[in-house]
Amino acid sequence: MVNPEHFQLSREELEGRLKWYNKKYGPYIGNRGVQNWKNLFRKPSLTDWTILFMLIMALFIAWAYQHDIAMCREYINNQMYQCPIYNQTYNPTLNYDNFTIKEDKFVESGGG
Repeated sequence: MVNPEHFQLSREELEGRLKWYNKKYGPYIGNRGVQNWKNLFRKPSLTDWTILFMLIMALFIAWAYQHDIAMCREYINNQMYQCPIYNQTYNPTLNYDNFTIKEDKFVESGGG
């Protein structure tokens, strides 16, 4: 059988637990509404700092990705009109479909 007196705490123990709870999780919110705006400015915990750091890093990663992709696109657009054969400039008005590349044929010499 459970002894109910075992679960009763003194006032000091309850206040100690309430202080620990407030320190760990923030102040207890009894009423909801506009009067709780002061809770926005409570002392931040380690979890709050971690979340802020993660948000800042996510924004930085998004910016770095966009910057990197923009540089890659600029490089590709600058190199697009360079013909790799003979280092000639690509002319979009010419039709390059009829050009053929002749292969050099090597004939093995008969030998020993």
